[in-house]
Amino acid sequence: MIVLWQGPANLDEYMDYIVGAIPLLGFVFLGALYFLPSILALFRGKTNMIAIMALNLFLGCTLVGWVVALVWSLSADTRPQVIVTQSHNIPKEADNIEKLEKLKKLLDNGTINEQEYTVQKNRILK
Repeated sequence: MIVLWQGPANLDEYMDYIVGAIPLLGFVFLGALYFLPSILALFRGKTNMIAIMALNLFLGCTLVGWVVALVWSLSADTRPQVIVTQSHNIPKEADNIEKLEKLKKLLDNGTINEQEYTVQKNRILK
């Protein structure tokens, strides 16, 4: 039977494995700390994530660049505000006034009689 790895035989060998892994764990920890602004920007879904990552990559080695990237990744994105206006009521009222004026002119000219004028006026005002 072929045994590829049996594990440490005693406590000294086990400690050698642990001590050998410390530099690798330290490298992973420092890498995660260095790229913390980029990781935060990625998980927070920042709209300018690429710019934060570039700043973190190229200027993160300076403390100022790293702090700026961190603050930028933690800042809130501004969302566009939607403003709703009800301007459609004004043209409708103005349009009704214009229709009533034309209708009154037709009545004054004698084109329509009083009864037709009243019927049409009631339709416009509804």
